[in-house]
Amino acid sequence: MLVAHPVVLYMLVERYESLCARPAGEDDQAGRHRDDLAVALCAATGTPDVEAALRAARRLLPGTGEEAGGS
Repeated sequence: MLVAHPVVLYMLVERYESLCARPAGEDDQAGRHRDDLAVALCAATGTPDVEAALRAARRLLPGTGEEAGGS
């Protein structure tokens, strides 16, 4: 399986989480951007949904304390 470069993966996670942290409002463009990022995260991690993608990204990213091969 191809895996996104850690920098790209980190940027996707950061952008997605920052949009999720925004208060809900009338900003449809932000919602569409968040949905696009969710699709990109799923594609980058080979997972079927955004929650699984975020878990996979955290395992793949260095410095998160959840790296693969830690045990």
